[in-house]
Amino acid sequence: MHSSQVVADLPAGHSVIAAMRGVNGKNTAAAKELGALPNVEVVEMDVTSEQSVNAAIQQTLKQHGRIDVLINNAGVAGFGLLEATSIDQIKRIFEVNLFGVIRTYQIAWTFPNGNRQQGSGLWSRQARGPGFLWSGGAAGSGNI
Repeated sequence: MHSSQVVADLPAGHSVIAAMRGVNGKNTAAAKELGALPNVEVVEMDVTSEQSVNAAIQQTLKQHGRIDVLINNAGVAGFGLLEATSIDQIKRIFEVNLFGVIRTYQIAWTFPNGNRQQGSGLWSRQARGPGFLWSGGAAGSGNI
């Protein structure tokens, strides 16, 4: 489903805050496309940075007073032979796909005037692909 259809299907009075990395860099075109839709605001947020997540949540709560639904779609994937993948690459995948999700939910939930205080909120983890897809290589395939 295209983002314009999602926005068109929103009930009156609802807003979408689209958070993404690089709104003034590599994602400028996507940020401008989303920001041009009615009732959509784009904010900078990098799920690997507690400071960035705090700033985006704070900005959203200041402008809108609450977060009713948080959909986390951030994700990176790793493909290839596990033994050829560095520990740093695997750590990066976990930082985005696991810790980034937890960081975002914890900050949104516990922020002053956040979901814990409002007593409600829907959380959803969405991903466009697998976080991990590795082959065990020769040893993993039984060819030693």
